[in-house]
Amino acid sequence: MKKTKELVLDNQQYKVNFQSADIDFPDYQQLEEQVKQLEDKFSNLVISPDDYDFAKDVKAEINKYKNSLTKHKNEIIKEANKPVNEFDDEIKSLTKRLAKLYKYINDQTKVFDEKKRSARKELRLKQIEKMCKEAGLEIDISEFPYDSKWSNTNASEKAFESAVNKEISLLLEKKKYYQANLTAITKTASKLGLSANPFIQLFDDGHDLNSVMNMMGAEQKAVALNVSKKIAKRHEEQARMQKTSSKAYDPETGEVKGDVFNFKLEFSATKEQVKQLTEFLKHNNISAKRVD
Repeated sequence: MKKTKELVLDNQQYKVNFQSADIDFPDYQQLEEQVKQLEDKFSNLVISPDDYDFAKDVKAEINKYKNSLTKHKNEIIKEANKPVNEFDDEIKSLTKRLAKLYKYINDQTKVFDEKKRSARKELRLKQIEKMCKEAGLEIDISEFPYDSKWSNTNASEKAFESAVNKEISLLLEKKKYYQANLTAITKTASKLGLSANPFIQLFDDGHDLNSVMNMMGAEQKAVALNVSKKIAKRHEEQARMQKTSSKAYDPETGEVKGDVFNFKLEFSATKEQVKQLTEFLKHNNISAKRVD
């Protein structure tokens, strides 16, 4: 028995008559009985190694029945569904044409929609800037986490202000946390005799405070060790030069100060004069030793 439904387009009704697919399958019981015979024959089959080839033949037979049923079932369904598929294709062709027409109009109106959204965003940004200023938050407004839905014309003003205030609170907390860590890094760097800038950059790049502090400690130790090595090396070099050369060197810079002359003098002096002479020689970096 046929049924009737209406397609409605702009208050105009278009009738569609149809009926459910009528499939008569009088031989189903015979087919079901054949499948049951296969089940009775093989459902309790126990396969031993010697039965392997026989089991392969059984599987092939079962698959043959299954595949044959599936193939013919699909052929019948395809034929039975033919009127439905034809109707579906007809409606799809019409909706594609409507979609194309919609896109043609929508592509033009989008230009105006974007202008409206852009203007609304500018207005929203001014509101956000004012709210940030009132909350004591200094920020480049372009860096504020802006939600595109705030530009919608139907966006709730109350929801907008609530969301912005929430973001401002989060940013203030982040700023407070950042400044506290910055102060800790700067003070520690000063205490260790290091420049704070490289370690602030590491913190800005995503390293946590503990990692940065550990790196500062390691850097301070490395610097101290390097200075010690340089001093020791300079002293060794000066000692070597003093032993292998007849030149006089500045003990700090290693600069050549002049030629070294070795000679003997004999002094007659009081104890106080000897003390003054010793201080003079020491002050002027003049090497002297007693000769008996």
